[in-house]
Amino acid sequence: MVGEAEERGDEALAGHRQAIDKLDREILERLNERARHAQAIGALKAGSAAYRPEREAQVVRGLHAVNAGPLSNDAVTSVFRAVMSACRALEQTLRVAYLGPAGTFSHAAVAKHFGAVVEAVPADALPIDWEPLQPVIGLDAAMAADAPRLASTAAS
Repeated sequence: MVGEAEERGDEALAGHRQAIDKLDREILERLNERARHAQAIGALKAGSAAYRPEREAQVVRGLHAVNAGPLSNDAVTSVFRAVMSACRALEQTLRVAYLGPAGTFSHAAVAKHFGAVVEAVPADALPIDWEPLQPVIGLDAAMAADAPRLASTAAS
């Protein structure tokens, strides 16, 4: 009796695995179709910025609106961030600087926000244009002139 139930379970498992393998091939076909459209868009944009955060946010919001589960919206975001990163790389390699060596929280944030297909560049300090910040944080001219040196000292 136990053998029969185990056999039925094995058959069911094999059936699900076959269905998943078929779906994976279909998903790959559709991803490559999406990638070809991204390449065409890149050609139409003729060298302008490939990274459009407002467009990527719009895509994710649209997917969340139609997501019926069982995948959570966070899971959908993660999957499509990877898809968009790979497709964006077909248009243009995105270089993103992060503060600190590899393995830091800022390095992890690059991968989480931009996806894995970017060139992550470690930096000892990030360049900051202090002028627009002066009225916001109350810097006077002397403090603003000294701010880049202070920032690099604080980062070390």
